Amino acid sequence: MAENDPLDSPSANEQAPSGVDTPEVDSEVAEDDTEPLVRKLRDESAKYRTRAKDAEARIHTLSRELFALKVAALDKLADATDLEYNADFLDDPDALALAVDELLEKRPHYAKRNRPNGAVGQGDRGDSVAAPTFAALLQSRR
Repeated sequence: MAENDPLDSPSANEQAPSGVDTPEVDSEVAEDDTEPLVRKLRDESAKYRTRAKDAEARIHTLSRELFALKVAALDKLADATDLEYNADFLDDPDALALAVDELLEKRPHYAKRNRPNGAVGQGDRGDSVAAPTFAALLQSRR
């Protein structure tokens, strides 16, 4: 390298103008003054980021629960979690009902079983007279 290399020497733009004193700032003192404030602001920001993440996770969980409850309220599926979660269905009950119907067309075994109501011809019928049996006939002859 040459002593008068133009790359090593400061350019005219980089040199301080003559007659102007530039104050020298002690970088350690400036950092010490702002460091507690910066640390406090960073801690506060981290706290808010954590709260925002927790709130987003809670919103996600609650929206899935709400979706499952809305599907269960339709009373068409045996298990409300059979229908895949879709946030668009939370605001549109008609689209939700349509999605459940489409799922039941593809997979009819997901349907809720209808239990028969009333008398189905089995079991104890209350105060009806029982048909005579051989054992009852023998007991009455004694």
